[in-house]
Amino acid sequence: MTQGNAISPTSQQDNKEKISPPYVPFLTFNNLIGWLETEGVPIKFDRSFWGKKYGGSLGVQLMAGLRFLGLLKDDYTQPLLNEIVKAKGDDRKKLLAGMIQTAYSAVDFSQLSGATPNMLKDWFIKYGLDGSADRKARSFFINACKFYDVPISNTLKKAARAKQTGGTRERKPEKEKMPHVEPRGERNE
Repeated sequence: MTQGNAISPTSQQDNKEKISPPYVPFLTFNNLIGWLETEGVPIKFDRSFWGKKYGGSLGVQLMAGLRFLGLLKDDYTQPLLNEIVKAKGDDRKKLLAGMIQTAYSAVDFSQLSGATPNMLKDWFIKYGLDGSADRKARSFFINACKFYDVPISNTLKKAARAKQTGGTRERKPEKEKMPHVEPRGERNE
C-alpha cells in the first residue's frame, strides 16, 4: 500500500493493521456494552455522546478500540454494534466471539487453544504496539477470549492480569499522621 492514497473498501485488512487493537481494560469495554443497552446506540458515536462517561485518554483509546473491532467506522456506528447491544446471553457472546475472531486477523485462531504467551506476542507484533500498550492489548484480547468462550490455552488464560477483569489494585497505606498534641507543662505534685 502506498502512502497518501485513500484506503479502498477492499483493503479493510490493511486498515485494521493501522488501527491498533484495544488496550483499555476489558471491563471498560464490557461496561460500555451494558451502558449502550440503557442509553441506546447513537448513529454517530462522537464525544458529545461519550465524553462525560469516558473522558480523557481513556475515551479516545476506547473509541480507537471500537474502530479496530469493527463497531465504528470513523465516528459512525456499524450494524454489528446494534446487533450486539440488542442480543442477550449466549447470542451476545456468540456475536462478540465472532467479532474477536474477525478483528484480530493476525492471530492464528486454529492454534490459539494450544498457544504460548510468546506465540501470542509474535502475533501481536504485527499490530505495531510496544511496551505497556502491547501488554494491555494482549491482556484485553485474552480476557475477551475467556469471557466470550473463544478457545484459548490455559497458559494464556493464566497470563491475563487479574485486574483487567475487575479486580482492584491495592494501594499502599499512607503514613499514619501523629495527632497534634500540645506539649504539657511540668506537673508539680
